[in-house]
Amino acid sequence: MVDSAFALIRPPGHHAHCNKVGGFCFFNNVGVAARTIQKEMPEMKKIVIFDWDVHYGDGTSQIFYEDATVLYISIHRYD
Repeated sequence: MVDSAFALIRPPGHHAHCNKVGGFCFFNNVGVAARTIQKEMPEMKKIVIFDWDVHYGDGTSQIFYEDATVLYISIHRYD
């Protein structure tokens, strides 16, 4: 039984959307991991994805935009 977990991963695949490839990202690795956790561990009520890449993770944002159980935070460079 796990009460909480932390994973530091790279690359997150954060440009890949549900239905298209983006920014050289074919699979949204962190999106797949979050959905797997939701399926395999339903006792986990909330997931936080903190993306600190220099680019905005448009794919991850789009995937979880309407999902109140996943908080997506992106800290990226703004030129």
